[in-house]
Amino acid sequence: MTVPNGGNGEEVNYLRYWGANATRKVWVLLNRRLTEDLEVPFLKIGTKASTLDYQNEGTWLEVKIDEATKVTLGDPEVVKLTVRAGENVSETGVVLDPLEANEGTFENERRYDVDLLPVEVVELSPKVKDEDGNDIDGSEKPNTGKPLTPFVEVDPFANRIAHRELKVKIGEALKGKKVTWTLEALPGATPATIRGEWDDSPIHKDRFEASTAYGANGFRKVSQASGETTIGADGHTAIRVNIPPIGFNQVRIKIQIEGMSNPVDLIDMEVPGVVVIDPGHGDHDSGAVGRTDNTVLEKDLALAYSLSLRQKAIDKFAAEKHGLMIVMTRKSTTEYLDNTLRAELARDKGADIFLSIHFNSAASITARGTEYVSLSAGLQVNAAEDDQLGATVQGTTLAAVTASDAGARHRDPKYGSYFALKDTSYGNTAEYHPIRGVIVEVEFLSHETALETVKLSNATGAVIQAKFAADVSTDIYNNILNQP
Repeated sequence: MTVPNGGNGEEVNYLRYWGANATRKVWVLLNRRLTEDLEVPFLKIGTKASTLDYQNEGTWLEVKIDEATKVTLGDPEVVKLTVRAGENVSETGVVLDPLEANEGTFENERRYDVDLLPVEVVELSPKVKDEDGNDIDGSEKPNTGKPLTPFVEVDPFANRIAHRELKVKIGEALKGKKVTWTLEALPGATPATIRGEWDDSPIHKDRFEASTAYGANGFRKVSQASGETTIGADGHTAIRVNIPPIGFNQVRIKIQIEGMSNPVDLIDMEVPGVVVIDPGHGDHDSGAVGRTDNTVLEKDLALAYSLSLRQKAIDKFAAEKHGLMIVMTRKSTTEYLDNTLRAELARDKGADIFLSIHFNSAASITARGTEYVSLSAGLQVNAAEDDQLGATVQGTTLAAVTASDAGARHRDPKYGSYFALKDTSYGNTAEYHPIRGVIVEVEFLSHETALETVKLSNATGAVIQAKFAADVSTDIYNNILNQP
């Protein structure tokens, strides 16, 4: 049943309740129009009675009304309300009373119009930026579903933290009330914990700070793990939330409103994975040249492989419903970036992974195979993590080549001092080293058979390129998922 033209004229599903007097009905009417399906928490604000009786298909239950609950909003024209009234009730109704009910008559009985108070994040700051540093339109609003609403990293090298500021609508009826903020690792998520340490940040060591974008709102630090704000006269409050900047860190932010017995699950958020893909060489620097076909240039192959990998990584992360920012050091054959600047780009973007794609060459015409390149011992602070990434990507790359050319083979890693891999350029230190970086050498352009195998004008070249992109994108995803 519905209330026809009730309250604000909308047709909504209604629930019927009785208080101390069985003849007094409470009708739930919607006070705002909905434009999309979503699930948000609502508050049941104070009423003079401490309990209400609830009737569900002939079964009477006693329900406390000072708790928060989730309301599932369905059809844009009709609101379907649900609440957990107790262990014996699976789908029931919501009791929502304003501080002062508006009285009226309906079918010769006393009627109470009941306001719904949505507790929701209405805006976030700063906006999310794309890989070119431009604001993404609409990113000031929370995501619906997954990927979760993202944190952002501003000057990752200096701040060593991911954050967002949240503006939250609670309702003018609760102005002046205190709100206590906490967060936890998202239940049921993988990874199951929040990785990294707030103490790694030289500036933002607390989980919560006063908002600068939306005002301090009476912020008070309760502890490293908790903060307190006040609901303003406009019914809003706001805060800054900090989280260690490791890809796929997922948290649930909770608020406890003064006078309410249970906390509200406000919003789930995630640190997106950040990946920098580096096509080797570029512009005037052609890199290796095909021995028997000098039209095949390393810079062109590296770019083609990198662009394919970029798209497959986007597809993979989207399929897994995780956030991703992917950055290319160049997007055309006419671009060139100094190797030190490539590494510093990874630092400045807050990368989890830096992967540089190359093709090899040697004086010996028999040299061929796939290898990965890393810094020499003593030059890197996270050698085990780099080697794990390198070995995984090398194995996947070799499998892609071998599927089309059985003569391909594994080569031992090559170590040296490479500007694109230097930890000093990444900003990695022994105590804090968020970036894992390696170079993968796909094959030797100086080997005649290998060259013919990987040439993109040949059928095998296109097949290898596609398999490389699809499978290495999975390696990247898994590396971020499983990083310590």
